Amino acid sequence: MSLRRLLYHGALYGLTSALARFLNWLLTPLYVHRLPVEEFGRLSELYAWMVFGLIATGLGMETAYFRFAQREALGASFWRILRILGIGGLGLNGLLALLVPVVAKPLGYAGREMLLWLTIAI
Repeated sequence: MSLRRLLYHGALYGLTSALARFLNWLLTPLYVHRLPVEEFGRLSELYAWMVFGLIATGLGMETAYFRFAQREALGASFWRILRILGIGGLGLNGLLALLVPVVAKPLGYAGREMLLWLTIAI
């Protein structure tokens, strides 16, 4: 892979991450001024749960893919990783969606199960 192509892919990958962080920074004042303290706390807690979900479903495969050394097998590796992540992510999200009625009360979301389902969907 040429240096130019590597820089392009790195910039593209970093741009999406930076854009997500910028949108979060942009929306924070809106959340702080419009939401009651309790609701802002719930939103922050749901963001924390999303981070754990992303870690669990990502399995560190993006780093493994970037470090893949054999260029001729790169395409097959990509589709294998995509299948593993897709099946694992759908399976985990499906299981979590089924468990929402069970875990809503202990997590403090009784009567607000829709928030948990939306968090799983995101």
